[in-house]
Amino acid sequence: MAGPGTAVVFGASGNVGRAAALGLLTGGYHVLAVARRSGGLHKLHALVDASASAAADRLVPVEADVATPAGRDALLAAIDAQPPLTAVVSSFGPWVVTPPMSRTDPETYARLWASNVHPHFHAWRALAPRLATAAGGTYTVVTGAAGDAPGKAGLVGVAASALFALTQWAMEEAKGWGAAGAAVTELRIALRVEDDGVVDAGDATEGDDLKRASTFAAVFPALAAAKKAGETVRMDGAAFTKMVG
Repeated sequence: MAGPGTAVVFGASGNVGRAAALGLLTGGYHVLAVARRSGGLHKLHALVDASASAAADRLVPVEADVATPAGRDALLAAIDAQPPLTAVVSSFGPWVVTPPMSRTDPETYARLWASNVHPHFHAWRALAPRLATAAGGTYTVVTGAAGDAPGKAGLVGVAASALFALTQWAMEEAKGWGAAGAAVTELRIALRVEDDGVVDAGDATEGDDLKRASTFAAVFPALAAAKKAGETVRMDGAAFTKMVG
C-alpha cells in the first residue's frame, strides 16, 4: 500500500478538525474531511491550496451527518473508494459560553449535548468495527481541558467531562482488539486553536496559549506515529513544543 492509508476527520469544518486534516494530508494520508455542511469545508480547501497544493488530490470532502443512517452509509461508501482506513480523528463541538445553569434554557442544553457529545458516539459506532482490525492504525478522540473544571467552564465543561467518560469507555472496548486493532487515544487540548484568517488579520496573536490551525496541524501526524494506545495526551504549549518543536 502506498502511503499510510486513509484518515477520516470528523468536524473538518472547525478549527481543530481543519488542523487535523491539514496535518494528516502533510503526513501522506488520503483524508476524508467530514462535515454536515459542505460550505464549512471552504476554508480547509483554501488552506490546502495555499500550503500543500500537491495534497489536494488526496483530500475528499464528505458532506454527511454520521448520526443518520444515510450519512453513515455515505461515509462508508466514501471510505470504500479509498485506500484502507488507518486513522480517525473525532473532533466535534463548538465552544459556547452559557449563563449560570439555573438560567440556561433547555434548548441550549440539548443543543450543546447534541453537538459536543453525541456525535462522538455515532462516529465510534460507525467506524470502530473497522478500526478493530486496523493493526497499526489510530483513533483519536479530541476533547478539551474545559472538562477539567466544568463548574468554571459552564455547560461546555460539563459536556467535555462527559466526553472524558465516553472516551474511557471507547478505550476499554479497544483493549479487546489487542494487536489486531488500532490505538485509541484522547487528545485533550488545553490551548486555543484559531482560524488562520483571524491570526492573519491581527485579531489574535500566536503564542504558547494560541496556535493557528495550520501550525497546530503538526500535532496530528506526530500523534498518529506515536500510537499512544489507551492514553490521554494533554496538549498545552509546552507539550506542543515537545511533540513537534
